[in-house]
Amino acid sequence: MSGDVFLHRLRVPFGDIDQAQVLYFPRLFHYCHLTMEAFFDGPMQLPYHRFLKERGLGLPTVHAEADYAATIPYGTDLEAGLTVRKIGRTSLDLRFRFGSASADGSARVHHAEARNTVVCVGLPGFSPTPLPEDLRGVLARYVEGAS
Repeated sequence: MSGDVFLHRLRVPFGDIDQAQVLYFPRLFHYCHLTMEAFFDGPMQLPYHRFLKERGLGLPTVHAEADYAATIPYGTDLEAGLTVRKIGRTSLDLRFRFGSASADGSARVHHAEARNTVVCVGLPGFSPTPLPEDLRGVLARYVEGAS
C-alpha cells in the first residue's frame, strides 16, 4: 500500500466496553465515523459539521464490514489509520485499521480492520450527488496504491 495514511488517536472509554471488559463490537463503527470527522478537521480543513450545514451535503454509510483480530480492552490507546480504497462519482470506499502498542510497548497489536462505503448526498432529501472537487483532491492523496 502506498498513498498517505491519516492517523487518529482514540482512548477506549469505560462506556464503550461490554461485560467482558473489551470494546463492544459495534462501537468500532462509531470510531470509524469519529476518524472520518477528524479527517475533515485535519486534511480537509473543513469540520464535518460545517460540511453538513454550510455545504448541505452528508456522507451516510451505505455498507460496513469489519474483521476483528484482537480484543480492545478498556483504556486502550488506539491508533486508527484511514485510507481510501476507491473514489467513485458519488461514493467513497474507506478502510480503517485499528492498532495499539503491546502491553510492554515492544510491538504493535493489530486489533481490527473496518471497511465502509459512504455516499455523498444532498441534504435534506438524501439524493446522491457528485463528490465535491476539493474533497476529491484531498482524498486522492490517501488512495491505496497511489504514489
